[in-house]
Amino acid sequence: MGSCKSSQARHRLRKVKAAYKLCIRNSQQEEKCNVTNSLHDALINKNNVTFWKVWNSKFGNKKYVSFVINGVNDDKEIACNFAEYFAKTCNVNSVFNDDKFRKSFSDRFSYY
Repeated sequence: MGSCKSSQARHRLRKVKAAYKLCIRNSQQEEKCNVTNSLHDALINKNNVTFWKVWNSKFGNKKYVSFVINGVNDDKEIACNFAEYFAKTCNVNSVFNDDKFRKSFSDRFSYY
């Protein structure tokens, strides 16, 4: 008899959970429809101010996500750190290295 009660409880839980998910889906669809209708009405009425208010309330003004790179979260500092890093690693070859690479290329190229 305990098994029967637990089976009924599981069935009821599934039913309530399905109803809850359906309610959420319907609310999301209704919200989407309301935004679409509001945008459409603003366009039909040639009301630019209302159109952009609705647009920005739903699609604009996204929150900016701050990144932390090497313990730094200021955009300018991060950019300076990148510039400094790449300036060190991507520097121009010296005259000596240029001659060395040219000779290496010439030697290898002659074998092709």
